[in-house]
Amino acid sequence: MFVKFIRVLIVVFWLIPSLYFGVGGYISIDLMDQKTKYLISPSDSLINVAIAGINMDFKNYEHFKYEVNYQSSKNYFPWIDDFSDTFSVLVTALSFGIIGGLTRLLKQICFDEDKSILTVKVLSIPLLGMLSGIIMLGFSYLLPTLIVSGDQSIRPTTLIFLTLFAGLFSRKFYAWLNRSFDKIFPPN
Repeated sequence: MFVKFIRVLIVVFWLIPSLYFGVGGYISIDLMDQKTKYLISPSDSLINVAIAGINMDFKNYEHFKYEVNYQSSKNYFPWIDDFSDTFSVLVTALSFGIIGGLTRLLKQICFDEDKSILTVKVLSIPLLGMLSGIIMLGFSYLLPTLIVSGDQSIRPTTLIFLTLFAGLFSRKFYAWLNRSFDKIFPPN
């Protein structure tokens, strides 16, 4: 019974920080996109809005939306200013890779008759999911660069689902990766 409790605790230890930093990272990336939109949006005149009795000027409506979202996000994720944009993307990829690995664990427990919390790999599968998230992050930057020209920023929702699926299907992902590399660099 004690071993079962410890293994559940390990899964919770993976899950809670991954959800917190994954959601916070996603919000940080989304705020980056919103800021870019308001900076490039045309502004005919300043928008004046009274918030809590204080008059504030905004460049345009996109700027107003950004500030509202930014201030509310700071309440739950006070660290979003402390991370660089690159680090936010990396933390998001790692976190959702772990969540994908945890989803794989839960899938094994629920659907495989011979699996239980006592037999699944509660350390290595989430860790492999995390590493798969990093690899998928690299692919998400590499593929658009090879296909289109110009500066392409990563879409937060795409990043989340790519890294989540890489963690969830890490066994199939690595098998595909091995086959792909064998085609590019044939073994002797």
